[in-house]
Amino acid sequence: MRKKYGRNIGYYVCSQKGCKCNVATKLVNASFEEWMGSISLPESFTEALEGQMRRSFPLLNKAGEEEVKAIKNNL
Repeated sequence: MRKKYGRNIGYYVCSQKGCKCNVATKLVNASFEEWMGSISLPESFTEALEGQMRRSFPLLNKAGEEEVKAIKNNL
């Protein structure tokens, strides 16, 4: 995040040494939304994908949930 003209502006920054590539989050997010809009999923896969996502999401977010609990305990 960077403050510019009194507002916060988010950036995605490349962490590779010497790259110096910064892109505004609005630009990247809009591009990602456009790309996601171009993807279509056959109706027959919808149920299987939803089930897999419901099983995967808690596992992928376990660290975040633990962090939230630790922050709440500290408060």
